[in-house]
Amino acid sequence: MLNVGSENFSLSRRTTAPGRLATIFSGTGAEARSLAVSQQRQVFYTAIPSGKFVRVVCAIDLRSDSPQESIYAGGGSLPSGTGDDGLAAESRLVNPLSLAVDPESNLYIAEAGDARTNPGRIRRVNSGQIITTIATGLAFPVGVGVGPGGQVYAALSASQQVVRITSTGNVTVVAGSSNEQSCDKVSLPTCGDGGSALQSYLNIPGSTQLRNITIAVDGNGVYLPDDDFRRVRYINVTGTATTIAGAVTSAGTINTIAGNGASRPFDNVPATLSELQRP
Repeated sequence: MLNVGSENFSLSRRTTAPGRLATIFSGTGAEARSLAVSQQRQVFYTAIPSGKFVRVVCAIDLRSDSPQESIYAGGGSLPSGTGDDGLAAESRLVNPLSLAVDPESNLYIAEAGDARTNPGRIRRVNSGQIITTIATGLAFPVGVGVGPGGQVYAALSASQQVVRITSTGNVTVVAGSSNEQSCDKVSLPTCGDGGSALQSYLNIPGSTQLRNITIAVDGNGVYLPDDDFRRVRYINVTGTATTIAGAVTSAGTINTIAGNGASRPFDNVPATLSELQRP
């Protein structure tokens, strides 16, 4: 945990001074990644627990003085099906790669699936730990985020697109061209910056890499770490322009708000002139 405040912060009987980094829990699972934290101080992450061979969603409760790691979703031994409408810990997950939590403590899981019989899905686990699927047939989702109004966004690796998922399960592309290809920075150095988000090209990690990304959502759009493009881009999904870090993103367009794709660090300069390494 990094304390970015101006006072000491205590959690699970550990006190961290301002500006200090401290370990508050050491899990036993391998390849832990994709951290998400609820307002109730529950910490979720994906990992491969000791003695298992599949990635699951683990959880620890930092309200406890002695937090314990447990399987929160996945790891079930179902003969068939996904375990929807049952307990999340007894469900089946195939390559859960990214997590997000909404203000009501619902956990969203980007389940990438595989190239054979398991399509990509976005799963939701409610506060009662019941799991459901809110969208399926997705092209290897590796990132998920939740907006203020409850709309869910997912970054799709296989189609190089970002989609919006409504509460009724409708899926709409908000960024990425219909060509479903990553950006060729030689022929298109800007990858479509400043133009229509639906005609842009993205650099979401490929399905063979099994890497997740963390996307963020506000009331106007989506913050996308664009990996090999070495930039953070903003997708404006509203009808009016918005300005972030000095960069203007017009309605329905995509634009870089941090990073410039260069190979050297540039500190103390405008955000769009700085260097990022796999944001």
